[in-house]
Amino acid sequence: NAEENEFTIFIELPSGAKLDLSDKIVSNVEQVLNEIPEIKNSVKTSVSRIEGWSSKIYVTLFPGSERTRSVQETINLLRPSLANIGRQYDTFIYFSEPSSSKEFVIDVFGNDYNTLRDLSVRIAQSLEHIPGLADIKLRYKPGRPEVRIDVNRETASFLNLTVGDIAETLHAQIRGLRATYFLTENSQVETVARLQEPYRKTLENVKAMSLINPRGQSVALRQFAEFDYGLTPSEVWRKDRERMIQVSANRGDLSLGKVSGLAFKYVKNVPVPPGYYYAFGGDFPKMVEAEKESVFAFILMILLIYTILAGLYESYWQPVVILTAVP
Repeated sequence: NAEENEFTIFIELPSGAKLDLSDKIVSNVEQVLNEIPEIKNSVKTSVSRIEGWSSKIYVTLFPGSERTRSVQETINLLRPSLANIGRQYDTFIYFSEPSSSKEFVIDVFGNDYNTLRDLSVRIAQSLEHIPGLADIKLRYKPGRPEVRIDVNRETASFLNLTVGDIAETLHAQIRGLRATYFLTENSQVETVARLQEPYRKTLENVKAMSLINPRGQSVALRQFAEFDYGLTPSEVWRKDRERMIQVSANRGDLSLGKVSGLAFKYVKNVPVPPGYYYAFGGDFPKMVEAEKESVFAFILMILLIYTILAGLYESYWQPVVILTAVP
């Protein structure tokens, strides 16, 4: 089966990381795959997909008959070799095997995304105390860096400018507006008019821009606007209409029941702000439901056996003695 010979390495950097940095870290991971003999002898091919802050390496191993290590053994061998790559850039590297579904999940709920992220990080750190858990990670994407232009409406109004006018003018100067089409015999080419690159390349260029108001006066953007740095959410996860961040881990050979018990032991010591809470997700609710059904089935079975024995012995007490003594 081809899937048994494949796994994926995920390389996550903070949002806004440059493509060159991602390329550098992926190259370091590829170097480990190609140079460490114990790993090199198992890897057939590796294909990298490099993006700004979320890259992947698809690794294909030789068929099982041509290597001495399983997929899981190869991954376990790789983990310590990749643990410190890109650590100074807050890089997070984890693995995903196509045939593996042994995940332990904690869903963390709350309203403010920053508080929710901090709580999720503390919960993830508490799971690190459980031996056998691997690839502990947060399922969320940090916001992308942005610069917000806050317009002072009173000043803008005094200068005969509206927020709509300002937005349209800046859009035209920075990104451009379609002015016309250049027509050929077979096609039409869109013509976009905007400022030359040296006048719109940096934030300082944007701050130095001027607008023309209805009176024909040139007004500097600095006169009525302030610039504020921030983050815009890349994605927001919701469950039951509430904001959520998932903390997940690969439990390997550990049973779900054992991991759940140990996780409760460590996570219960994490301080939870008012209005925020967490719940074990993934397969845990199914396991709890199955246990409840098993208890009900066991009680029903005992009652049926008792009823049969009571009929056979024509006694209420002898079945109790038998059911107590047999175990």
